[in-house]
Amino acid sequence: MKKSDLIIKFSEKNNITVKDAERLLDIIINEITAALAKGNRAEFRGFGIFNPSLRSARVARNPKTGESIRISKTTIPTFKMAKKFYEKLNR
Repeated sequence: MKKSDLIIKFSEKNNITVKDAERLLDIIINEITAALAKGNRAEFRGFGIFNPSLRSARVARNPKTGESIRISKTTIPTFKMAKKFYEKLNR
């Protein structure tokens, strides 16, 4: 499913315009992103939890040249699905 598919389904099920559905989805995505950027988690009961995860700085190697390169620390989002969600997927 793509973002556009989700927007269309959301607008149909809630009797709102596609434009309004798109705005709502953008707000949700922006709020999740902002929470993770601040180091907070975003929890959705019955669906799952998005957590910011810190990857420490490290030295890696360019496979083409063999040259060592330094990779700075980064924050990546991780997702842990809720038990209910897992059970729905694995029926």
